[in-house]
Amino acid sequence: MKKLMKIAVAALMLVAVTPKIAQAQTKVAHINLDSLLQIMPDYAKARDSAVKIYDALADQMAKMQLDLNKDMSDYDSLSKIPGGMTPLIKRVREAQIMQKQNNIETFSEAAQQDFEMQRLKIFEPVYNKILVAVKKVALAKGYKYVIDSSKSKGTILYAAPEDDIFDAVRVELKVPIPPK
Repeated sequence: MKKLMKIAVAALMLVAVTPKIAQAQTKVAHINLDSLLQIMPDYAKARDSAVKIYDALADQMAKMQLDLNKDMSDYDSLSKIPGGMTPLIKRVREAQIMQKQNNIETFSEAAQQDFEMQRLKIFEPVYNKILVAVKKVALAKGYKYVIDSSKSKGTILYAAPEDDIFDAVRVELKVPIPPK
């Protein structure tokens, strides 16, 4: 009799807890942001703008390096000629070369920081647009969380295809299906 009572109590508890467990389950969706970015025209424009900025900085760096190389070549040539440089001229030339090397290092560091800031500024509207669309689709479909399932992120081991909101977000952003 005690066993039956325990079984009945356990069954009642199970019946009472089951709906709460079902309610506690959270819907999670996933989207491959890398794939979405690759087909977005806005992303392509932003990437092209970033490449132009990078190329301009790299071009300036190359010009500075060429100028330094020319000065070093001139210095080497003059130092090989007996009496080609007085000690004062030698010190001045060495100081100029050192200053140009320092300028190149300073420019390189500043260019990296500047490029990163400009790149973030260029891509921010694209990412914000995606976040707005993801949120809209997630709310419409009842998802509580959306996870980036891009291969580069390496965090998703399995994702059910029915929870992939890629196409819904692509449609929300009005991005056409890329030709195969």
